[in-house]
Amino acid sequence: MATIYDVAKKAGVSPKTVSRVINGSRHVREETKNKVLEAIRLLDYYPHAIAKSLKNKITRNVGYVVPYGSDFVFRDPGQLEQLKGAHNILTGEDYNLILSVPNSGREALFEVNRLLKHREVDGLILYAMEGVEPLAKDFEEKGLPYVSLGKCYPEQEYNFVEIDAPSGGYLATKYLLGLGHRWIGFMTEPVRFLAPAKESMIVGCMKAYEEA
Repeated sequence: MATIYDVAKKAGVSPKTVSRVINGSRHVREETKNKVLEAIRLLDYYPHAIAKSLKNKITRNVGYVVPYGSDFVFRDPGQLEQLKGAHNILTGEDYNLILSVPNSGREALFEVNRLLKHREVDGLILYAMEGVEPLAKDFEEKGLPYVSLGKCYPEQEYNFVEIDAPSGGYLATKYLLGLGHRWIGFMTEPVRFLAPAKESMIVGCMKAYEEA
């Protein structure tokens, strides 16, 4: 396996210059940079990711924590689409997606806290699950980067992505009412999961009933 010293020797430069090229320094002449990049290609050299992250304090990892186990994630088409979208965006920006699927909400909260506060990831995608409010507020106070799928608490004004649940509930109910149905059921995941979105969806359903 090639080392940074092998690359330096091949390119006819110092190891420090190789390090500058790898880290994207602008203080390297274009000709020298091209020599180093060519040496890296010929030797099939890859910097040690862990050592590099310790030095730069950047892991280029983004955590994605989904509660309730692998069955919930890998058997749900919607979950797979979300994972696919996150993966495509992150890999396009040269980041790694670190997926964690704990078996319970409690385990998920522990994992969220561990990944971000121990700096094992540069940022975190998490679900607005039961009990996450104190963690989300703590992350915000400390400036730790995260984005939640759904609101973690009612007053949350940023750092979240949410569907227009009231409109969805309203349109679905209005459509069924238009077909002549009057007894309409509402089936969903457990209330503890994305509870605010579910509650607002029911509000939309009731609005359609009131207008009927």
